[in-house]
Order: sequence, then structure tokens, then C-alpha cells
Amino acid sequence: MPVGPLEYIVIGTPGNQFMSEILPELSAIQENGLIRVVDLVFVRKNPDGTISALEVHDLNDDEVSNLGSVKENLMGLITPEDIVTLSNAIPTDTAAVIVLLEHPWINRLQAAVDRANAQVFIGGMVPRGSIEQLEQELAAARQQAQQQ
Repeated sequence: MPVGPLEYIVIGTPGNQFMSEILPELSAIQENGLIRVVDLVFVRKNPDGTISALEVHDLNDDEVSNLGSVKENLMGLITPEDIVTLSNAIPTDTAAVIVLLEHPWINRLQAAVDRANAQVFIGGMVPRGSIEQLEQELAAARQQAQQQ
């Protein structure tokens, strides 16, 4: 089975929110076939800037059971070098999870593009700030339309 396209995200959270909020959502999205979690690493950036990382094989049985279906496809693709590089985005004294996602829906779309003898010219993710600005503009336009 081919792998890809892949996307990484680094999510920081206080406390133990990974297990109670983020992992169940990743599991639910994966079960719907929208993404596949192919790797994840739990990272802690200490107050002195040092990094500690836990991979799934470092977790105890209870923690592993909290992973749900996420644990089924982990491939160990995140390297120690990736952890160091991506940890630069994490503030000190913060816990985070580095998640590597595969987007299987893109493979299905690409197959349809190929069947149509078409090609994708460009793609990318819209930054969060741009989406927030768009949401504000849409809300202002709705409010203006209601006043008219």
C-alpha cells in the first residue's frame, strides 16, 4: 500500500488533554477514513529548553489503550532529527504531541484526476490567521445584510 501524502502537526496542550480530547478525535476521524495517523510522539520541552520524547512503545498499558484505533497504523516514521527540528516550535515548559498524518482521500482524488487525464497545478493549506480573518469578514457581511 503506498503511503502519502503526509502532513505533520505539532499540538501543545496543558495537562493531560492529549488522552482525553485530542487522541479520541484523531481516532474518530481515522475511523471515518478521512486521515490515517501513521506516527505520533509525545514531547515535553522543559523550562531549561531540553526535550524529552515518548514514543508509543514507551507508554504503559493504560496509556496505550487510550490510543484507540490510532495505535493500529503507527509506522515509526518520525525521526529523532524530526523531533529536534519540530520542537523548535514548542514553547518551553510545554507538553506537545507530534502527529504525522496521511491523507488517503487525496489518493482517491488523485486517482480521479489521473482517470480524467487532468493534473493538479498547485495546492496548500490556508493559514489559521487567514481563516480567522475570513470568518470575521463573513460575520460582518452577514450582520450588514441583516441590517438592510
